[in-house]
Amino acid sequence: MNKDNTEKIVAFMEQTEKMGKQLRATFEHQRLILNRMLDLSKANKHSTAEYVQLETESIHLKNIIDKWQPIYNERIAMIKSAMKKK
Repeated sequence: MNKDNTEKIVAFMEQTEKMGKQLRATFEHQRLILNRMLDLSKANKHSTAEYVQLETESIHLKNIIDKWQPIYNERIAMIKSAMKKK
């Protein structure tokens, strides 16, 4: 394998690792938002500006997760497959 390919593989793996960290942070943020929404819901505060803002943010985060999770999973599968072939 030449140096160019090795550099591309390392970059791919680093980008995948970064994507995983960003996804984990997004999942955690989503979890916190949903917990706060649950607290507001239990207090019958569905119509508050805070709840509406959290709901919008939650939808935005869900869209991000739905977009990037399959890409991340595909990359991880590729890396695992390549590691098995070694």
